[in-house]
Amino acid sequence: MNSKIKMGIHLSLFICLIYLVTACKPEDTTPPDPVGTNTYIFRAEEKGYNLDLYKSTDDDPLHNFVWIRFGLSSNALNFGFITVNYINSDFSSSYYNIRYENGGEIVNLGKVDGLGSITDIPTSGWTSSSAAEVGHGYVVRYKHTSEYGNTALPYYYARFYVTEYINNTTGGIGFVKVKYQNDFK
Repeated sequence: MNSKIKMGIHLSLFICLIYLVTACKPEDTTPPDPVGTNTYIFRAEEKGYNLDLYKSTDDDPLHNFVWIRFGLSSNALNFGFITVNYINSDFSSSYYNIRYENGGEIVNLGKVDGLGSITDIPTSGWTSSSAAEVGHGYVVRYKHTSEYGNTALPYYYARFYVTEYINNTTGGIGFVKVKYQNDFK
């Protein structure tokens, strides 16, 4: 057979092979972010509970108002909670009770494919804090009270997904970026 014909056959087979390989790419199966998804950036260099989970009337009749916040409990990149009781509804400086590492629980679900892949509320694994890890999903639960141990009050849930660490000016981790949805059911 002529060498030009052989080369043409080989080239045709090579082109077909490339087409088959590129046509068989797996589809992106990452679920889209759910409606109501928010983005938040936590500052990693300070003990900052900056994300409000609940700020209103305390469901426990022994207290007036409660502010439940979620954030990084230290520069060790651990998620945690804080609750603060207030006497008045404008949440001015007349607070009377601050509780760090209190007010909620969290489950680290491990690696997930984005916020939309967190679809269920865990039945076990709850703890008061958890490491913030990129690519991991979390479910948090809290009550509308500073009296977290009150078993008569219902839980409320939120889901989180850590998208990235953002470096500070010295090259260390300065921020933790998350996607989240409060009022997750």
